[in-house]
Amino acid sequence: METFCAVARYKGEGRVLQFTVLSSWESVLAEICQRWDLELSSVRVKFVTPDLNRTVCPIDTEVDFQRMCHIYHMFNSAAVDLIVETVQDPLDVPSGSSLPS
Repeated sequence: METFCAVARYKGEGRVLQFTVLSSWESVLAEICQRWDLELSSVRVKFVTPDLNRTVCPIDTEVDFQRMCHIYHMFNSAAVDLIVETVQDPLDVPSGSSLPS
């Protein structure tokens, strides 16, 4: 089973996470929140594509998370670059989000 390492960055601090393609977005998001003691409803996560463009893409749903895994697999890159942000208003989280309740 393919394992990914992710360097998640929040306010200048980086943490290494490890997950597989079978991991759920819900579990990865919960680990991110636990690492920095963040409220789930106020967290947004984005990933940076491993190509030359280094495009920043939001992860709002399980589908987004699986696409990220697929992109990193296509580029044969085992290190995922994640950006963690918080929002002031929890209602500012996209409506299509699959944040656990």
